[in-house]
Amino acid sequence: MMKPGIAGIAGILLSLIAPAYVAAQASIRDGAVQDWTSLKATMMKISEAMPEDRFGYRATPAERTWGEQILHVAEANVNQMGRLGPKAWRPSST
Repeated sequence: MMKPGIAGIAGILLSLIAPAYVAAQASIRDGAVQDWTSLKATMMKISEAMPEDRFGYRATPAERTWGEQILHVAEANVNQMGRLGPKAWRPSST
Protein backbone atom coordinates (compact mmCIF):
# COMPACT_ATOMS: atom_id res chain seq x y z
CA MET A 1 0.00 0.00 0.00
CA MET A 2 1.38 3.40 -0.98
CA LYS A 3 1.39 6.28 1.45
CA PRO A 4 -0.22 9.48 0.11
CA GLY A 5 2.28 12.17 -0.80
CA ILE A 6 2.03 15.83 0.10
CA ALA A 7 -0.11 16.49 -2.98
CA GLY A 8 -2.44 13.67 -1.98
CA ILE A 9 -2.75 14.96 1.57
CA ALA A 10 -3.33 18.48 0.29
CA GLY A 11 -6.03 17.16 -2.04
CA ILE A 12 -7.76 15.33 0.78
CA LEU A 13 -7.62 18.39 3.04
CA LEU A 14 -8.90 20.63 0.27
CA SER A 15 -11.80 18.29 -0.44
CA LEU A 16 -12.73 18.42 3.25
CA ILE A 17 -12.30 22.19 3.69
CA ALA A 18 -13.70 23.50 0.39
CA PRO A 19 -17.39 22.72 1.07
CA ALA A 20 -17.20 24.44 4.47
CA TYR A 21 -15.51 27.46 2.88
CA VAL A 22 -18.16 27.72 0.16
CA ALA A 23 -20.93 27.42 2.77
CA ALA A 24 -19.32 30.11 4.93
CA GLN A 25 -19.06 32.45 1.93
CA ALA A 26 -22.73 31.85 1.07
CA SER A 27 -23.70 32.51 4.68
CA ILE A 28 -21.75 35.78 4.72
CA ARG A 29 -23.29 36.81 1.39
CA ASP A 30 -26.81 35.91 2.51
CA GLY A 31 -26.35 37.78 5.79
CA ALA A 32 -25.09 40.86 3.96
CA VAL A 33 -28.05 40.79 1.57
CA GLN A 34 -30.45 40.42 4.49
CA ASP A 35 -28.83 43.32 6.36
CA TRP A 36 -28.81 45.45 3.22
CA THR A 37 -32.49 44.77 2.58
CA SER A 38 -33.39 45.82 6.12
CA LEU A 39 -31.22 48.93 5.98
CA LYS A 40 -32.63 49.84 2.57
CA ALA A 41 -36.15 49.86 4.04
CA THR A 42 -34.95 52.07 6.91
CA MET A 43 -33.19 54.49 4.57
CA MET A 44 -36.28 54.70 2.37
CA LYS A 45 -38.40 55.61 5.41
CA ILE A 46 -35.84 58.22 6.50
CA SER A 47 -35.66 59.78 3.05
CA GLU A 48 -39.43 59.77 2.64
CA ALA A 49 -39.83 61.56 6.00
CA MET A 50 -38.12 64.67 4.60
CA PRO A 51 -40.30 66.77 2.30
CA GLU A 52 -38.88 66.87 -1.23
CA ASP A 53 -38.36 70.62 -1.14
CA ARG A 54 -36.10 70.21 1.92
CA PHE A 55 -33.57 67.80 0.39
CA GLY A 56 -31.24 70.77 0.01
CA TYR A 57 -31.20 71.30 3.81
CA ARG A 58 -27.71 71.56 5.25
CA ALA A 59 -27.25 71.64 9.04
CA THR A 60 -23.92 73.47 8.69
CA PRO A 61 -22.15 74.87 5.63
CA ALA A 62 -19.47 72.16 5.79
CA GLU A 63 -21.93 69.24 5.82
CA ARG A 64 -23.61 67.45 2.94
CA THR A 65 -27.17 68.37 2.14
CA TRP A 66 -29.90 65.94 3.21
CA GLY A 67 -30.17 64.66 -0.35
CA GLU A 68 -26.40 64.33 -0.75
CA GLN A 69 -26.22 62.26 2.43
CA ILE A 70 -28.97 59.92 1.25
CA LEU A 71 -27.14 59.47 -2.07
CA HIS A 72 -23.85 58.92 -0.25
CA VAL A 73 -25.34 56.07 1.79
CA ALA A 74 -26.99 54.54 -1.29
CA GLU A 75 -23.77 54.65 -3.31
CA ALA A 76 -21.75 53.16 -0.45
CA ASN A 77 -24.24 50.31 -0.16
CA VAL A 78 -24.13 49.60 -3.90
CA ASN A 79 -20.32 49.48 -3.72
CA GLN A 80 -20.38 47.15 -0.72
CA MET A 81 -22.89 44.81 -2.31
CA GLY A 82 -20.72 44.73 -5.46
CA ARG A 83 -17.97 43.13 -3.40
CA LEU A 84 -20.09 40.03 -3.02
CA GLY A 85 -19.24 39.04 -6.56
CA PRO A 86 -20.82 39.05 -9.98
CA LYS A 87 -23.91 37.21 -8.76
CA ALA A 88 -24.93 40.06 -6.46
CA TRP A 89 -27.76 42.04 -8.01
CA ARG A 90 -27.89 45.79 -8.22
CA PRO A 91 -30.46 47.23 -5.81
CA SER A 92 -33.57 48.67 -7.40
CA SER A 93 -34.47 52.29 -6.94
CA THR A 94 -37.94 51.37 -5.66
